[in-house]
Amino acid sequence: MKKNSLSIVIPAKNESETIEKVLIELRKTFKKLSRQYKSEVIVVCDSADDPTLNLLKKYDVKIIINNNGNGKGNALISGFKKTTGNIIITMDGDYSHQAGDIPHLINELDRGNSLVIGSRIIGGTDENEFIRMLGNVFLTLLFGILFGKFFSDTLNGFKAFKKELINKQPFQSKGFEIEIEIIARALMKGINVSEVASHERARSGGKPKSKVFIHGPILLWSVIYWGLKYRFSKEHAIKQKN
Repeated sequence: MKKNSLSIVIPAKNESETIEKVLIELRKTFKKLSRQYKSEVIVVCDSADDPTLNLLKKYDVKIIINNNGNGKGNALISGFKKTTGNIIITMDGDYSHQAGDIPHLINELDRGNSLVIGSRIIGGTDENEFIRMLGNVFLTLLFGILFGKFFSDTLNGFKAFKKELINKQPFQSKGFEIEIEIIARALMKGINVSEVASHERARSGGKPKSKVFIHGPILLWSVIYWGLKYRFSKEHAIKQKN
């Protein structure tokens, strides 16, 4: 593992309409980084029949067919196992996240943080689904109450973190709730977590994978589960004493 090395992990289930835009923008971003990084892009699909796979063959990316079962969490975990970079960045394959914001995430890591969240609340969003946005605000607020650490956007999948966060770390979330688990485990380790502004584009093709009334309750349970686990953790006990 080299010092200045990046691993970009992209879950891309049925994202044939958008994945090339993501990869082209990433290529341009790598050229604009202030210092030289050895970079790798890991794209994870859930099935060998996914049409996304056919488009990946002309790009210099690691292709993984996730054998752990469907779900964003399973896809990310499969991708994490193949990373070689000392910095890992997760982003979606629907072209909603702006690769041009990656330097801002890295700069925040350089300031001493080990996990950085790209915030749509600070940076704005082109999506206008009221129920989805309301749910995000509610879950983020509940997360802050339980953890005693308030962020603006805990559910966004655009994150950068140091490899140490996942080393020997048995992640267990199968679906979208992995976004909660990543932050929870960072706080339980006592490492610094911060946010930077990141503007979210509207999905430019394909269909959203998350369903409010299906995944909402799962995310709610995840916030409560990890929040309670944190409150009984050693790190929380130390903070209480101080």
